[in-house]
Amino acid sequence: MRRLRGVILDIDGTLLDSNDAHANAWKSSLEKHGHIFSFEEVRRCIGMGADQLLPALVGIESDSEAGKAIIKERGRIFQHDSLADLKAFPEAKEMVEEFSNLGLKICVATSSNQKDLKSFLKIIGIESWIDIAVTSDEVSKSKPAPDLILAALEKSGLAAGECVMIGDTPYDIRAAKEAGVHTVAFRCGGWGDQSLSGASEIYGGPADLRKNLSHSLIFS
Repeated sequence: MRRLRGVILDIDGTLLDSNDAHANAWKSSLEKHGHIFSFEEVRRCIGMGADQLLPALVGIESDSEAGKAIIKERGRIFQHDSLADLKAFPEAKEMVEEFSNLGLKICVATSSNQKDLKSFLKIIGIESWIDIAVTSDEVSKSKPAPDLILAALEKSGLAAGECVMIGDTPYDIRAAKEAGVHTVAFRCGGWGDQSLSGASEIYGGPADLRKNLSHSLIFS
C-alpha cells in the first residue's frame, strides 16, 4: 500500500530551465557592485536563496544595504533579460498533473521569491495543481537550511515520512535530509550524480521520472 501523500517540489532547475539565467543575473549584478566572479563560481551557488548566496560568495548579508542593492539589481536584470525566454523542462507540467491525479498533495518549496514564483508557475502551466507554496520570503533561511521544507510540511499538515522532495541541487538534498524527507533528484539542473549522491533516486528530469514512475519512490 502506498504511504506517500504528498510531494514537495523545487522549481528552478527541476521543473523550469532557469539555473543558467539566475547565474547570469547574479553575476551581472555582482559585477555592477564591484564583485567579479566567473560564471562557474556563481552557478555553483544557484539553488541557494540570496540570504545564503551573498554570504557564501562575497561575505555580505542579504539584509545589509549593500546586499539589498545587489538583490534589487539582480531582480531587475532577471526580469528584463531572462524571464520571457524561460521554458519548462519536457513533461514537467504532465508530471505535476500526474501527481495530482494520483491524489498527492502538491507542495512547492523554492529559494526564489514570491514574485518570481508566480511567473514561474504560469510559464510551466501548473498553477491550478499547487496546494501549498513556500518561498524564501516566508522563512528565516533558504536552502540548504531545512526551513523551507519544514514550512511546507507544517502548511500541508503532512509528516516528513509521507512526502518526497523533488529537486536538482545538493542544497535541495541537504535541506530535505535535515527535515527528515527523502529526495528524488534530477540531473536537468546541471549537477552530476556525484553531487546528487545524497538523493534516494536520481533521474534525468521530469520525463525520465514519468517513464519510471511505477518503480519510483512516488509509488513506495
